[in-house]
Amino acid sequence: MTTSAHLAIDLGAESGRGIVGVLNATRLVTLEVARFSHAPRDDGGVLRWDRAAMMEGVRGCLNAAHAWCVRQGTTLASVGVDAWGVDFALVTQGEVGHDPMCYRDPVHAASMNAVRDAFADGLYERTGLSLAPINTLVQLRGLLDRSRALLDRAERLLLIPDLVHYELSGVAVNERTIASTTQMLDPETAAWDGEVIGRCLSPSVLKLLTQPTSPGTVLGELSADFLRDAGAVSCAGVRVVLPGSHDTASAVAGVPARGEPGTWAFLSSGTWSILGVERSTPIRTAAAHKAGMNNELGIDGTVRFLKNIVGLWLIQELRRDLHAGGSSLTYAELADAARASPGCRTLVHASWSPLAAPGRMVAKLRAFARASGQPVPVTPGELARCCLDSLALAYREAIATIESLTGTRPVDLYIVGGGTRHDLLNDLTAGATRVRVVLGPTEASAVGNLLTQAAGLGVLPGSTPGHASLGAIRDAGRGNAEWATIEPREADQRLGTDGTMWSRESARYAGLEAVACERLEIES
Repeated sequence: MTTSAHLAIDLGAESGRGIVGVLNATRLVTLEVARFSHAPRDDGGVLRWDRAAMMEGVRGCLNAAHAWCVRQGTTLASVGVDAWGVDFALVTQGEVGHDPMCYRDPVHAASMNAVRDAFADGLYERTGLSLAPINTLVQLRGLLDRSRALLDRAERLLLIPDLVHYELSGVAVNERTIASTTQMLDPETAAWDGEVIGRCLSPSVLKLLTQPTSPGTVLGELSADFLRDAGAVSCAGVRVVLPGSHDTASAVAGVPARGEPGTWAFLSSGTWSILGVERSTPIRTAAAHKAGMNNELGIDGTVRFLKNIVGLWLIQELRRDLHAGGSSLTYAELADAARASPGCRTLVHASWSPLAAPGRMVAKLRAFARASGQPVPVTPGELARCCLDSLALAYREAIATIESLTGTRPVDLYIVGGGTRHDLLNDLTAGATRVRVVLGPTEASAVGNLLTQAAGLGVLPGSTPGHASLGAIRDAGRGNAEWATIEPREADQRLGTDGTMWSRESARYAGLEAVACERLEIES
């Protein structure tokens, strides 16, 4: 393996990061060279992402990476972007005329019934995704109903990482893994489903989409327009290479797991928790649909069969709510308060839809407790422990569902992402799931992104230019990674729990799903 420097730009729901990876004969060395904040903002009553600020952050990442490479006496070979799914922008006459709407805008929910009515039966069987207000299909239906002229004028639809790759290279493509989050793709053929698009939207929407492009594809060099606008002429010659543009696809590619499909599971632990297994084919049965499982495309022809769970958003929103009330607790202090609070005193079912909406987290948790006849959490520690215990039990439920649908129980659960730093949640996860937890890198998406770029350029052993070989990527990651493990019994000792306790609490948690389906009064 020759020495090679690459830049992964990882866009999350709260911040963006630029991480340089240098590949040499023995390992991948990574370094964060830039970080910037970005968040959706209210734009005349619409929640939108600030595209200009996001691109300013991207330009800062490139300039910082180039400067670092110069100091190290190496050359930046490529850049690739990964981000969250579903959100998009429209390109008209080469220009992006609007900031992308955020999936958390409540207006999207109003379009659910229109999609459901247009495709009453068989939508899951065709797309492998459960209908949800955040899905691109639903967002587009709302845009069609509100502003059809905008869609009619558009020439291309680009999801967030597609948009940034377009700004960088001038080449407009829809990358395959991010396209699979739209609910408009057939996960078996990786092609757009014209019948779904035609019935739920309009056949003309197909003209906005390109045949999904595979990770590892080299789009070309940074465009002259971008270099001029960014003031980054020194970055000329840097190639734009598609990673798994969906951040979870990149994170899972970076897991150096061994074993047959289904013998290990992944948990991307961040604002969202995404728990699943890697497969060669999707599962689109009625049972999978009922269980809320989704099929998304991974790198090198794989399918991620997974469950989306609300995740550490609960803690983020809880802390924001507490701060609005005068608290100054840090995340670490909130975690300590949770560890000192009684376990499983109060639970909330992760499927309760108000939890995913911004604001009033304290009131929501207390309303659920009252409605379900549980002790109402009062202190910050009790509130945080409610969130964390509930997440761990949601993970247990998801693993049980995967086992029932695939016939294989995972032996290991690889956790990647920001949640790897949350010691209490990881102990609770090992205890509740009763599988060995293996903790990976916090910046797992960047690691998978970097290795996919290197594979696409043909600099990984066993890789072919233009193709992302998952075997080559995992071999390189396996030689680099140091993974900590947590056995369930170790977690039990720290928590003062045992498997019997978790079986009992799991049954109690499952019973709360009925409460989660009710309309509950949330106090102001």
